[in-house]
Amino acid sequence: MVFGDRTYSGYFIVIPIIVGAFLSGIVYLSEGSAIPFTLFQMALISGFFLFVLIKIVNQDLELEVYGAELEYLLLLALIFLSLIYSSNRDVGLFNDVRFITLL
Repeated sequence: MVFGDRTYSGYFIVIPIIVGAFLSGIVYLSEGSAIPFTLFQMALISGFFLFVLIKIVNQDLELEVYGAELEYLLLLALIFLSLIYSSNRDVGLFNDVRFITLL
């Protein structure tokens, strides 16, 4: 049984993500499909959903911010507006979604 304090401390969430990152180059879960899923991607998605579930169970729904959100939104608005005049919009949109995910 997994205890709440150990799970909430992050080891239960982070260790599968690290192991998945090391094994992702070796094992593909769906190699022939359009989007090849790796163990890292599956561990990252399950870790994110587990983190959200733990936050909901502990009723800690407070969102912590650090003050740079307005600048990020302005930068993203400028990037998305610049895509209107871009000749390669699909790559730009992909990179924007990637940047939002990294934020």
